[in-house]
Amino acid sequence: MEQKRLLLALVLSAVILFGWSYLFPPPTPEQNNANNPQATPTTAPTADAPKTVANAQGEAVNSTPDGIPNKKITVSTPLYEVEFDSRGAAAKSWIVKRNKDEHGEGKPLYSIASTKGDLKPLQLIPERIGNSKYPLTLVSGRGDLDEVLTRNYQVVGVAGEGEPRLELKPGEKRTIEFSRTDAGSGLEVLKKLTFDADRYTVKVETRVTQNGQPVPNVRMVIGPSIGDQGISEYTFYSVAPEGVADVGEDIYRVRPTEVAENKESPNVKPIGGQTQWAGIADTYFAMALVPGQPAPGLEFRTEKYAYPDEANKKEDRYLITAFIPVPSDGAASYLYAGPKDHDQLQAMSGEISQSLSGRQIDLENLIDYGFTKPVTRPLSAPILSSIQYLNRLTGSYGVAIILFTVVIYMLFFPLKWRSSKSMKKAQKLAPRMKELQEKIKGMKQNDPRLKELQMEQLRLMKEGNPLGGCLPLL
Repeated sequence: MEQKRLLLALVLSAVILFGWSYLFPPPTPEQNNANNPQATPTTAPTADAPKTVANAQGEAVNSTPDGIPNKKITVSTPLYEVEFDSRGAAAKSWIVKRNKDEHGEGKPLYSIASTKGDLKPLQLIPERIGNSKYPLTLVSGRGDLDEVLTRNYQVVGVAGEGEPRLELKPGEKRTIEFSRTDAGSGLEVLKKLTFDADRYTVKVETRVTQNGQPVPNVRMVIGPSIGDQGISEYTFYSVAPEGVADVGEDIYRVRPTEVAENKESPNVKPIGGQTQWAGIADTYFAMALVPGQPAPGLEFRTEKYAYPDEANKKEDRYLITAFIPVPSDGAASYLYAGPKDHDQLQAMSGEISQSLSGRQIDLENLIDYGFTKPVTRPLSAPILSSIQYLNRLTGSYGVAIILFTVVIYMLFFPLKWRSSKSMKKAQKLAPRMKELQEKIKGMKQNDPRLKELQMEQLRLMKEGNPLGGCLPLL
């Protein structure tokens, strides 16, 4: 009986709700339909209604519509090639072409996905970035203001419409300026990039002002997931791109999973302290930005995506992006995008330190030497230099490594010979040592022969010490 009453109540409630909606429908608000010519009159772009943007004090102001045409600009040097989009003045493609060698032009670089008959470019920027932002995009943390920062910019420094191209020859330096002025909000943005054909570094000058005042908390995007995009599977030798930063006096290595699983704020990991430099790197390549002035506000963010593996199954991966604080008053910052080569990182660190009035920058910390860094870093440099020297003599790294191994073996041969001699002597004396141990085991402490046997045992241990075979090798 109770079930029948409950069912009857539900049916009556449904009838009342649907009946009320049918008899008294809610008023339909008027909408501007983009497909309706009467709702949206055809006007010139400059006649559109201005958008509302927050000023530096958080007050609402109007912004001017975007009337600047879009451009794709390519900058090509002997070392790399970059494609910029005037929308947001961001880099959409960054291809490393050669590995610079101080003793020559270096060798061409290709993606690990290349085959002998199909050489693929070594692309550092992912083709699909989801909701992430492209490298060199400026953000302020205020949604309306960021909407203006990601519009089209005027481009100065390269001629042509549509998709102009700038070619740099060895020894050349060229500058491109991306600028935007928004009269409605009083926002002025200038991003000035100076390229050097002989270096992997780019000088980046940023000025973001509103009504003549620098906008606070401006950050530049580095990422997402910079590295060789041809890697199909991450392994111990080819790690997934991770965040790297020099903040305060510490070096941070931030894995994407660490950011994604951050309990306090999932997919966002702030790093407190003054940022000296930060970036994204995989095992062999990196993109890092050195701000003109150390500043707080560094943040790493991640976005999860599905990647098809070799068996065409979906593997969970993460795009990791760095948001690095940069000066908004026009002070110069420096971008490094290229191989994690010891010589290059050391040379660029010295040049950037000199440009920043002696501020000590050590980009070699982009290389992960592991927990044995105090030992491996000093040893790796001379070993690498020796192999590179042998490679220049032979023209082959394989032959160079074999020769280097032979030289090392010859240098340590005296120690190895001494070690082998000591071990053979210990083996020869082992039966006598065992015999003495058996005799001593059955003797009493007051036996007059005990001292004599113990002295002989010490003499044999000194002559054939088994540890003498290991210590020289260590």
